[in-house]
Amino acid sequence: MTGSDHSLKREYVTDVGKELTGTPAANQGDGSNRKPVEDEENRSNRKSVADQENRVKREKATEGKSSAVNGKSGKRERTVVLSGRMRMLADMVTAGNCVADVGCDHAFLSIYLVQTGKCPKCLAMDVRKGPLSGAVEHIASHGLEEYIETRLSDGLSAYHRGEAQTLICAGMGGRLMEKILTEGGEKTRAFSELILQPQSEIPEFRVFLRKAGFLITEEEAIYEDGKYYFAMRAVYRGRNLSADQTPIWGSKDDELTEYEVSGRREEMRDELYDLYGKQLLLGKHPVLRQYLLKRKRTVEELITQLERKGSQKSGTRKEELFLELKHLERALLLLQADEQRG
Repeated sequence: MTGSDHSLKREYVTDVGKELTGTPAANQGDGSNRKPVEDEENRSNRKSVADQENRVKREKATEGKSSAVNGKSGKRERTVVLSGRMRMLADMVTAGNCVADVGCDHAFLSIYLVQTGKCPKCLAMDVRKGPLSGAVEHIASHGLEEYIETRLSDGLSAYHRGEAQTLICAGMGGRLMEKILTEGGEKTRAFSELILQPQSEIPEFRVFLRKAGFLITEEEAIYEDGKYYFAMRAVYRGRNLSADQTPIWGSKDDELTEYEVSGRREEMRDELYDLYGKQLLLGKHPVLRQYLLKRKRTVEELITQLERKGSQKSGTRKEELFLELKHLERALLLLQADEQRG
């Protein structure tokens, strides 16, 4: 997952409307014992149907054990289709790792990881009894009770260190996620990787990770259902980390000399990494660009509205917006500079 060329981004399928199926050929008898005569076209049609059936069988067999077989009934189940934002998380997981999914909801991600053969076992945990009951039902309907264990747990409280190599935490705010990781203590630090998708307070969450000694090695983004989702893979490095040690603006001949004059070059670099994600910025992620441009328009509109009001109370808010606008412009300039150098 790591080290891939971020200029080539994955495409996530968010809506699957049809499933390819084959229709077995059958002899439609007319009540007589006479054997129907097959011409070349009929034989060709039958061969096409047979090829289609074989292709579907091969696809189901090679989807990484995609269609789970119910151990009790032998019923074959179709692979769970994830939303784009959930598939983004699944793609970040290291193949062969056992997974602990905190806040698993209905366990669709765990089911997908086992069905596709990416993970041998999963531990699906949630603090709410309702979603966990739904998870139990879904796991049973796919015959995966042997591979996915459910556990009622507030964060990592019911988890035992060493049970999994990958921790997935998604679908919650950044502050709650920070609380879960902090309270997990050594349990959290013992995972070989954290796959995280905070829904809010994302810049603050990035700051928390690096101050807690976690290095973000991969980031992804997707726009789905009218909302932007950001995901990250982090590994523990055991010390308070700077966002990076590589100059963000390149050579000293760059026009952005104000950072050197003010002595805040590295500080501003880290601020941009925390705000928008180092891997997304350096990878020139198209979804990040889309987000930055959209947010820039929104901020500009808000500033215009506040200037029209002209009230003193709006002064502080306007200053905050001007600062955010400056950050957005610098991030977009960085993306543009990277493209020109590329």
